[in-house]
Amino acid sequence: MIKEIIFINWACIFLMLIGLVMILSMKKKIDYIPTKFYNLSFYVLLLSTGLYIIKVFVLNMYPRSNFYLISIYLDWLIITPVLLDMLGSIGMYYDHKDESLTIKIIIVYGIMVMSFLISNHSSGFINIITLLISCVFFIINLWIIWGPLENIASLQGCYAYRLYKSLALYTTSIWIGYLALWGIGPRLLNIASYKFYIYLCIIIPTVYKLGFIYLTLNGLKKINKIKKE
Repeated sequence: MIKEIIFINWACIFLMLIGLVMILSMKKKIDYIPTKFYNLSFYVLLLSTGLYIIKVFVLNMYPRSNFYLISIYLDWLIITPVLLDMLGSIGMYYDHKDESLTIKIIIVYGIMVMSFLISNHSSGFINIITLLISCVFFIINLWIIWGPLENIASLQGCYAYRLYKSLALYTTSIWIGYLALWGIGPRLLNIASYKFYIYLCIIIPTVYKLGFIYLTLNGLKKINKIKKE
């Protein structure tokens, strides 16, 4: 099973390297993409690739290590907030009337993740209360994304608003997938394949980042190209 996990990690590394090459190839078209989004996209894939490479070497040396879990936690706590910052910036693409909303999303997200991690590694009352806290902050985060921030995004023009909704829907879908995977998955190990569960833990974060970055950069390129024409 370890060899299969390592193979899937290398496959994900390969995909992210392709993403990095594609981002570099877009440098000539930087006029159509704000520098902030270009740099953050590159940073996200570069850091993610580094985490996956470290994970592969750790698994090779210490096959029973739980570093793949640690890397996923680091992914959640370090990389996902960058994607949320990009989402917030697109929601206020032309009119930065309430930039504190992006900070609120990231803070609420951080509390949600930390509560969930504590819940996953505790039992009894602490497990229940931290899981409830995580669920409450999950709902608050979705409310901010689809409430106040969407209202601002709707004033940014039809193309920017369409891009925001696509990214918000994509993020929401992936987050619900995470919730099902981490909240329900471990409790169904007697029914479902543990291998399949681990594979999804590796693949879903990669798909999320690559999909988000692809939608963002191509969407921004279209918006600014139309604007210049």
